[in-house]
Amino acid sequence: MISKKSITIFGATGSVGGSTLSLVREHPDSFTIHTLTANRDYQGLAKLAREFKPAYAVIADESFYPLLSEALAGSGIKIATGAQALIEIAAQKVDLIVAAIVGVA
Repeated sequence: MISKKSITIFGATGSVGGSTLSLVREHPDSFTIHTLTANRDYQGLAKLAREFKPAYAVIADESFYPLLSEALAGSGIKIATGAQALIEIAAQKVDLIVAAIVGVA
């Protein structure tokens, strides 16, 4: 039996993040989502977090934290915000990190 690969996706609500999540949907026995992040799309992030049930959902723009927190209330998903949270997530041990964000970020 092959163990599941854990994945963190930076930019989960964009096109590359969406393509990555499509692959995860097609192979649910092969992958588990550790963290999903988005810049400002808290609604898209909340929808994906409810579907994939990651340990963490991180919204880069701190002004959207209350909205994401409300959208994920009761889900058990840990919510974080801001640049420092993204740095901390990047340092966590996972099998794969998908950096589906603009190069400058």
